Amino acid sequence: MLVDRDQETEISQAYAPDGDYIPRSTILSPEGVLQGALNSGRGDYRYFVPVGNPGPLIDLLQRALEIRI
Repeated sequence: MLVDRDQETEISQAYAPDGDYIPRSTILSPEGVLQGALNSGRGDYRYFVPVGNPGPLIDLLQRALEIRI
């Protein structure tokens, strides 16, 4: 889901566990629960995934598939 944080502030804040930075990519369960362990591994911006490089996002999605959310 792509969220415009200026237009959908409530949703943006609900999925901002470590700050309101953009871009921010989070993995949710089918029930909409944030899967906090599935993150970028960065200490400063845990849900930052570089836009210009698909590798980290692909790795993150593969990890999600492995644990079968």
